[in-house]
Amino acid sequence: MAIWPFRKKAITAIAGGYTVIEIPGIGRIVSDRLGSHIKAMALSDAVYACITKIQLAASTVPWYLYQKRGNEVVEVENHPVVDFLKRPGSRMAWGEFIEKYLMHKLLTGNAYLLINLPTFKTKIETSFLHPNWTEPIRSGDKINYQYGSQMFSEEEVVHFKMPNPEEDGINVLKGLSPIAPIAKKIDIHSYSEEWMFRLLENGAMPPITLTTDKPLTTDQRKFLQEQLQREYMGPEKAVKPLILEGGLKAQKVGFSPTDINFQPLQVGILRRVANVYHVPSELLGDVEYKTYSNAKEAVRALYHWAVLPHLQKLKEELNYRIVRQFGEDLFIDYDVSGIEALSADLAELWERVGKAKDRGIININEAREEIGWGRTEEPGADKLLIGGNVVPLEFISGTTEEEE
Repeated sequence: MAIWPFRKKAITAIAGGYTVIEIPGIGRIVSDRLGSHIKAMALSDAVYACITKIQLAASTVPWYLYQKRGNEVVEVENHPVVDFLKRPGSRMAWGEFIEKYLMHKLLTGNAYLLINLPTFKTKIETSFLHPNWTEPIRSGDKINYQYGSQMFSEEEVVHFKMPNPEEDGINVLKGLSPIAPIAKKIDIHSYSEEWMFRLLENGAMPPITLTTDKPLTTDQRKFLQEQLQREYMGPEKAVKPLILEGGLKAQKVGFSPTDINFQPLQVGILRRVANVYHVPSELLGDVEYKTYSNAKEAVRALYHWAVLPHLQKLKEELNYRIVRQFGEDLFIDYDVSGIEALSADLAELWERVGKAKDRGIININEAREEIGWGRTEEPGADKLLIGGNVVPLEFISGTTEEEE
């Protein structure tokens, strides 16, 4: 029996420090998965849907600059930081800034923001470095960032990253990509769709093998292969009947669509991806897995679990690295009071704080700080107030607990 040898694997290097291996029958496989994480958004519709939903929700949240003046907090409308919140880069609006921050971070686990230091005090200009081409390198007590042939200091780069259990602050300085634990599932989903596509191209007919009791010469085998490819391969020839002669017999060697039901597998992968990104799967079209009573509750969960945590980390880093350079009394913050999906949260907060104030548990200023309004200098704002109809029990019964 003659065994046809496999072709040698073709290995090529691509920009970004990772290699691609060409394997016959499988195709191009990236040997270093970190290099392919950035491509997961294009390969997986589930990843694309999760990230774009987070991006769209986050980009609608407005940001403002505030200043502490005594006990009051006022909005600042004219300042270089305000200009930064409108246009953080010469070719980038604030919405695109949020989208790139989330896209890089949610795909690779890292986002690198480059600050243009020479113009910092008069005009804040920033840009994002491609995460695949950026390498943090420890140099003594500092960390430098190599970007191709360029080297940037840690004063020039703000590094946002996801938690990484292997990070040691010395050799491992990058965050862990959310794609890492689901990379194989994304591959399975991609391969299953490719298999279905190839099968449909052939009229949903599984692969066959031709057998005969008579020995075939090399030329005869080559002729049969070429004839099958020419006469029967492709969607336009899928229903063309196969004519065999000379003792040839056709046997099915693959699986039909009914043999392999990919639908449960694909739904399961969709749920896994949604779980990693904390996005309710029903927002991705998973009608069978409804965790929330309505769509508004699902969107509310999206903000709480997938949007606001990332905005909070962004706010903390920007305040520390950029805003405080203009004064310790300045800070930026986002405002979710106009987000319809979070209106129930605000109503609950107001009701809870209002009851605490009415019962004398907190004063007016403490209530204002709780809802984000800042303190006021109004008389009595620092005193505990209580309704006039609320009196100790002993004043009504005429006895005290000690007397009883």
